[in-house]
Amino acid sequence: MKEKIKTPITDVSEKGLKSTKNPIVAGLLSLVIPGLGQIYNGQKIKGSFIIIFTISFGVAVNNLNMNLKKSDEDIIYWVVMIPIWIYAIINAYQQAKKIK
Repeated sequence: MKEKIKTPITDVSEKGLKSTKNPIVAGLLSLVIPGLGQIYNGQKIKGSFIIIFTISFGVAVNNLNMNLKKSDEDIIYWVVMIPIWIYAIINAYQQAKKIK
């Protein structure tokens, strides 16, 4: 029977290398850039979608010609983005815990 060797980065067993993810790192990455924690966890499509949505929504709100003041545009942006940002942080953390 082969013995498992655990390190912070990988779990080495007779079946080969298994990647482990740190939930704190995943959450912090999504705090810095929404979606980056998902990419760190290996969820490249979900992470890319969140990053692209964040950028696209910001550009769209910035280019709206609704005669809004800049402060009103900022409010619209953050009212939509704060829940998405919180989702990205919590989801990245929870997914990393599942991987770990």
